[in-house]
Amino acid sequence: MNKHERLLSVITRPVKVFFSNVPIVKDMSINYAHREIKKLLEDSCSYYELSRTHSTFYLSSELISGVRTDVWYDTGGVRIPCFSGVLVLNAEEGSFITVGGIPNLLAAGDIYLWEAGKKIIYSHKNTVMLGFNIVPKSMLKNQDLNMWSEI
Repeated sequence: MNKHERLLSVITRPVKVFFSNVPIVKDMSINYAHREIKKLLEDSCSYYELSRTHSTFYLSSELISGVRTDVWYDTGGVRIPCFSGVLVLNAEEGSFITVGGIPNLLAAGDIYLWEAGKKIIYSHKNTVMLGFNIVPKSMLKNQDLNMWSEI
């Protein structure tokens, strides 16, 4: 397990985000990011009229760096009730992500959540993010459950 995989495996623990012993996001802990993602999920479930009391959602994440700007990405999942998103760790000034045709400026510490299956385009290749997917437990059949944590 490399340093980045260890970082991603502690998503629910209250630790600071570090990369080569240099904080990427000032004073942002993984625990804080986890809580903010959970709030965005709650808002999204309300918007899409999904029951949080009858559905348990799970989160997986991965480090995204060195993206291509000449292609578009699909973050997985086909639609609601699956969600995708990013926690921006480092972005050049003026960087943006286009999600489903809507551009959003990126800055370190920003967290975006969207309905899965959207077309994603990045403007700058040096953007570093923690990408994540959120799905209900019912959709985790044939998945490695060690890659998912309850949110």
